[in-house]
Amino acid sequence: STTHNIRSVASIAPFNVNLESEDEYVHRFERAGDLRSPITLGCVYHGGMRAWVYVFDHPFFKVTEQDGEFDFRGVPAGKYTLEMVHPAGQLRWKDTVVVTEKETVEVEIRVSPDQKTLKY
Repeated sequence: STTHNIRSVASIAPFNVNLESEDEYVHRFERAGDLRSPITLGCVYHGGMRAWVYVFDHPFFKVTEQDGEFDFRGVPAGKYTLEMVHPAGQLRWKDTVVVTEKETVEVEIRVSPDQKTLKY
């Protein structure tokens, strides 16, 4: 049996739990975070095991398909800020989008490695 650890030091959800390989842990987040500060999860025993979790208080978020495509359905008419963030937080994109009744809005998002906010 392998021991793992799920640890988060995020201000909205600090926790530190040890688990055996067959164990499960469910954490309920009491409030939303934002795109600028994902909750980083790690295992203190295995440094390569990391994950980023975004907690939203609305249903309009997506992980892209393998080809980069995504869609939102049922978005009420209005003016919105559409943001894209790479999970590691190094690439970001943001623009205003106007949604009207019964129309499809297409947006092209282009980012490149030159736009990284963190340099290694």
